Parts: sequence; C-alpha cells; structure tokens
Amino acid sequence: MTELLDVVDENDNIIDKQHRHVVHNSQMWHRGIHVFMFDHDGNFILQKRSMKKDKSPGLFDCLSGHVKSGSTYEKTMKEELEEEMNVSSSPNPLIKLKMKYGDTDYTISKLYEITMNPNDIEIDKNEVESIKILNKEELKKMINDNPEKFTRWFLEMLKWYFGKESEIEVLGDYRK
Repeated sequence: MTELLDVVDENDNIIDKQHRHVVHNSQMWHRGIHVFMFDHDGNFILQKRSMKKDKSPGLFDCLSGHVKSGSTYEKTMKEELEEEMNVSSSPNPLIKLKMKYGDTDYTISKLYEITMNPNDIEIDKNEVESIKILNKEELKKMINDNPEKFTRWFLEMLKWYFGKESEIEVLGDYRK
C-alpha cells in the first residue's frame, strides 16, 4: 500500500491528498521532516540510506521522512526517530523550509535538531544502512571532496546550516 500525502500550496495549506508516487512525479508541494542529529560533543551523526530506498539509496542523509496525510510535522518527526533509530525524544525545531528536492519533488519541511548518545541508536536496516559520526570540519571536508555521497536535500540544508548560499527558502525560524 502506498503512502497518502497531503498536497499543500506554497503557503503550506492543505489542498488535496495523493499517493506518494503521484506527488513525487508531478510538482505537487507536500510535507516532510528532517532531523540533524548530534552526539554530546557536537559531532554530526549521519545516516547512510539503505540500498532498499527508492530515492537516493546508499547516500548520506539526516533523518528524513514524509508527513502522511492527516498527520503533523511533530508527530511524524517522533515516529521517524523511533522507527529509524529506536530513539524516543523531542528534538528542537530549527526552521521551516521550502525547497525543490528534484525536478518534480517539491517539499515544505520542518528541520529539527537533537543531541543523543550514539550508543543508544538501534538502526532499522530497511531504512538505514549505517551511521557515521563526523565533527563539523570532517563533514565540511567530506562535502567538499565528495558531494555526490550526500542526498541533494541534505547538502542544501547543510549549506544553510554552515551559513552558505542554499536553495532552501526559510519560511519560519524557531531558534531562540
């Protein structure tokens, strides 16, 4: 059974619902979540996407997911953390963003951040192949040397995070 997603307008108002494959192939705006994960030393915890994923298999990413029809950003974020990492926690919201993830994949998302103990993570192998922990300088070097190893959306969010020009449009900033 394919996921039903809410179709939204460019202001994030629900206007319809469609199957995920239809939404991803028709330039319809839909909702997603992303979570930047850090260890207690401030290092990034990256996910390497499972080779079973239909989009960007085997690439590095942050925790990401679609907001299913009728759900919320917050509920989806908690479900994805539990499903993919077996972590129950409440990340802090960073921003709400709008970005074209591909030629036909248009998403309005909320980006969160969480600090966790990597030893507490139990990955779901259907979703995540492995995790990798890098400090900010190691991550910047890897992005510079091998950008093709990252999902497109994660690269754009990292550019924003590091204060570089990015394709994302910030719709709301929740940082204090």
